[in-house]
Amino acid sequence: SNYVITGKMVNSFSKPLAYLSSHANKIRKGELTSPVGNADVKEFVEVYDTFELMRKELKNNIDKNIKYEQSKKEMLAGISHDLKTPLTVIQGYSKGLLDGVAKNEEQTKKYLEAIMRKSIEMEGLLNQLTIFSKLETESFVLKQENKNLNDYLKTFMRHQKTTYLNKKISFKYINSCKDINVFIDVFQINRVLENIFLNSIKYNDNNNVIIKINVYLSNHSTVSIDISDNGIGVSEKDLEHIFESFFRVDESRSTKVEGNGLGLAICKSIIEKHGGSISAISVEGLTIKISLPIGE
Repeated sequence: SNYVITGKMVNSFSKPLAYLSSHANKIRKGELTSPVGNADVKEFVEVYDTFELMRKELKNNIDKNIKYEQSKKEMLAGISHDLKTPLTVIQGYSKGLLDGVAKNEEQTKKYLEAIMRKSIEMEGLLNQLTIFSKLETESFVLKQENKNLNDYLKTFMRHQKTTYLNKKISFKYINSCKDINVFIDVFQINRVLENIFLNSIKYNDNNNVIIKINVYLSNHSTVSIDISDNGIGVSEKDLEHIFESFFRVDESRSTKVEGNGLGLAICKSIIEKHGGSISAISVEGLTIKISLPIGE
């Protein structure tokens, strides 16, 4: 009897142990797609669950690393692309000046203005890249304070009206929850809104640009800020990618303007660091939807 019972016990344990050993070897070799499964023996349920959790975490970490490496490659390609064009122009005009192509003061001034424009463009790209890189590091810390959202946005809108005083731009502001506070880094949220406003103005073929801000409660813990414009909008296939670094919308929709594809990526990073979310819809223009946690 002891022999039979012991034999059954050994068999009941050896099978799941062999199964676990097989999966451990698969994990060791990097084969992480097959789930560990469920244990037939109750004593092994917790062990199986632990192995499955380990497999999932390893797979998630590897997938994250692959995505990170791909993003890094795309970023380097984007930087190279964006720096190449202005550098080529600067080199071309500089060579023209050295070769005496400019025959008079007016032509010389034209060449120098082109060189200045392109150098400013490069500086803007490098500044955006520096901001983006800082936001991606763990050492970056927000300097948050509790602010009344209505007071903050009204002040921001007043400054924007002054900035675009000589341009045909109309601002509309609607707020249905004026007593709500948010815990924000004012400087960084200013950067987000300025980037969105700048895009609304750049990607707009209308004589009169209309930018509308609508503030409302999403739920008891979240406030939403919708920023809409009357611009050219974004195609459906591009909409889900516009917050990716160095992404550019369909060229046929943006031939009149140039951008480095970092503005909205910076917005996404800043908003997520605040514990919020950002998305976009395109109906008769583009609407950027920002959600932020309600403060004290």
